[in-house]
Amino acid sequence: KKQQSDGNDKEKVEVLIVGGGWSGVSALEFLAKRGVNVVLLEARDYLGGRSRTVNDFVQGVSTELGSSWVFEDTEIQDLVDKVGVNYGVIDYSSDWSYLGLYESGQFGTDDDEMGWVDDESSTLRRGESKYLLEVEWEKYFIPFSKYTTDFLRVNNLDQSYQDVLDSYIDYWDLPRNNQIRQFINAMVQTQMSLEYVAPLNDLSTAAVGDQVNRCIFCGSNHYMAVPGGGFDKLIAGVSDP
Repeated sequence: KKQQSDGNDKEKVEVLIVGGGWSGVSALEFLAKRGVNVVLLEARDYLGGRSRTVNDFVQGVSTELGSSWVFEDTEIQDLVDKVGVNYGVIDYSSDWSYLGLYESGQFGTDDDEMGWVDDESSTLRRGESKYLLEVEWEKYFIPFSKYTTDFLRVNNLDQSYQDVLDSYIDYWDLPRNNQIRQFINAMVQTQMSLEYVAPLNDLSTAAVGDQVNRCIFCGSNHYMAVPGGGFDKLIAGVSDP
């Protein structure tokens, strides 16, 4: 509850917010700052929704059970700096190992122009990642996804996004151990399944099929420092009067 009554205050509650996740807490702060008499209801014993920090999982160490990173140049990053939460930085545009792709050398060469190969981890060369992102993802898969989405909407049809992915793989006849197939699958899983917190079989293509973009994780992203906690402090920074 953002604004409390002393028992004699008969002022009517103007807005009731159900749910204390990020949206609810942000709405609470927005309205309260403008003098609206607002009450927030939350069933659980903490605010933050999917963002939750616990301090008793490991003695003396804070543990993030939900959110763990934020995009740069966003209001959340501004809040991180305002609250004073420590964070680290990962530049995914130069490290594609998170996609789980190996057997480097399929598309690139060993010359300086194409980049280099890490013999120990067999991660992608810069030339390989450039090809996969700009050609296989941007030139081929994204238009395919958006065309399929538009077709389904125009014809009042729908199918799961898993069907879209399977039809793309079948169309290009990509074998299971093919690097392009690994890449496309990894990008789809990070951008669709993880983003919407649902398996591809449960995602409506007509609803979310045009949400794929160039690279949701490309660029520098900030991750919270686990020992000192992070998102509990951010939520408190928004929800405190």
